[in-house]
Amino acid sequence: MSFLRVDLRSSATTLDKIQHEEPPRVHIHGNVGIITGDVTLVGQYGGKAVSGVYRSTHIWIFNAGRWQLLMNQLTAAEK
Repeated sequence: MSFLRVDLRSSATTLDKIQHEEPPRVHIHGNVGIITGDVTLVGQYGGKAVSGVYRSTHIWIFNAGRWQLLMNQLTAAEK
């Protein structure tokens, strides 16, 4: 995640639109939450224009009384 933080701070990555294509699916396993779904993204990544539908997975952990993001994965969905 640190590379994304650096990329966002440098303005090489900007998101103009994030739209869920359907309600996200949420699964809770103890103190771990997994959220999956398809999203449409429009913007720039690494200074290059990107747009399309991506499969999104977020893994969260409930720690010290709050949810913390552990991992985020985006994979281009087949058209």
